[in-house]
Amino acid sequence: MDGFKAALASRKSQLSQVETRVRRADGRVQVERVAVDGGAAAEQLVCDAGETIPGSGGAFMVVDTSPDEDLCPVLAGELFLGSQDAACNVDGIAAAGVAVIVNLAVGVPCFFRRDEGVDGGNEDERPEIEYGEWPLLDLPSQSIDVIVDEVIPFMAAALDAGRPVLVHCNAGVSRSATAVLAYLIVERGMSYDEAMAMVRAARPASKPNAGFDAALRALDRERR
Repeated sequence: MDGFKAALASRKSQLSQVETRVRRADGRVQVERVAVDGGAAAEQLVCDAGETIPGSGGAFMVVDTSPDEDLCPVLAGELFLGSQDAACNVDGIAAAGVAVIVNLAVGVPCFFRRDEGVDGGNEDERPEIEYGEWPLLDLPSQSIDVIVDEVIPFMAAALDAGRPVLVHCNAGVSRSATAVLAYLIVERGMSYDEAMAMVRAARPASKPNAGFDAALRALDRERR
């Protein structure tokens, strides 16, 4: 698959860097930077409370450079959560048996879709992936109605048919986590707290923005 992988790496290098900031329980700030320059690792920068955020001229305490290509298993063998890097991790997708990808990102192509994905290499080597695409903004004002009305039924149909699903956005922190949480609440009957514990066990950086979080809590209350 070298020809296809080379073309995929070239396409991946065109993505924008993503930065997500999360204040941890210990008061320190974790900055997740998805560095997408054709195989470069993501950075996770952790600063003490009161320190200047890295990249703005101040020092930081810890730099842990690690890839962000993992498909994080929320439901083992069924439902995976990840970033834009996971969405083009061809080996990881194959190993997980992913058949369906839900793309909630802005500006990230459906890499394996023949009409808009990666060109190059042997077309027979391209993974056969079904896509659902809903570009959402990671803003508190963004409604999650489309997630409830369209994304969850799409995910449920795939999972009920035994087809593993990867849900991703840009950083794999807010939008994709929100969709997975909503699925667990609506389709699996979990409470908000149960769903959040499961999602964070799979991907600790998961953190819906304030608007998404409030909407998820309301969704939970509606189903109690």
